[in-house]
Amino acid sequence: MAYNLHGICGIAAVMAGLMTGSIRAQEIVYEVPSGGAFIYSYITQGYEFADGAQLGGTSRYAQQMSVPVYSDISRSVTVTASLYATAPFDPSAYTMAPTQPGTTSGPVDLMQPGTPIWSSGPLTFSLAASDPFTPSVDYLVFNNINTTLPNTVFWSVQFNSIGSYAGGAGFGMIYRNAADVTPVGAATDANRFFVRNTSVSSIWSPSFLPSVPSAYTPPITSTFGVQLDAVTLPEPTTSMLSLCSAGLLFRRRRA
Repeated sequence: MAYNLHGICGIAAVMAGLMTGSIRAQEIVYEVPSGGAFIYSYITQGYEFADGAQLGGTSRYAQQMSVPVYSDISRSVTVTASLYATAPFDPSAYTMAPTQPGTTSGPVDLMQPGTPIWSSGPLTFSLAASDPFTPSVDYLVFNNINTTLPNTVFWSVQFNSIGSYAGGAGFGMIYRNAADVTPVGAATDANRFFVRNTSVSSIWSPSFLPSVPSAYTPPITSTFGVQLDAVTLPEPTTSMLSLCSAGLLFRRRRA
């Protein structure tokens, strides 16, 4: 009886992927938790906003990124999310320290966005209006990232268009406290984030809150809210790989 070895190995590989893939669970590798007091930034359409993230946990195959935003009315927004490797940043190159007063530097203090790793391309979201008496947030969720990340990354969002928005109050990204970042091992830099106008220049400029608002406890830092989820890439099933290798060797000897 003749066997199609290539077909058997192909089926084995698919089955191995199904068996291992079905038990993989997403792990939060970086999160600035929701809840409690927050303030939001005014957004300029077309500008890209980035913040650094030292990842916790062990998973590095990114699956999903979720970014909270505040919106006072129902509106449509078109957004591009991106992930970057790190590049060196030199604070001493600035005449005034590009640092939020009253904050402590973190592990990405001397880094800025570098080489692009992944981009979602422009995606459109419909946002619900927040209760004016109990302000809440909505979430921009970017799925199917399917990209391996380094241990430290920069993530960004660029608001390509914002419906019913004149560039003032009523819509923006959420600032929170860098000290609240989870899980264990995850961290960021409370001092600053980065901004650029991609229609004018590719250069990133540091930006930060002018102070720690005293009305908020714990304090709000120059840290944007986000959640990054990842999985561990499955290892090939050893026995199936061994079977295919042995079969290929058998065919080679008989040829």
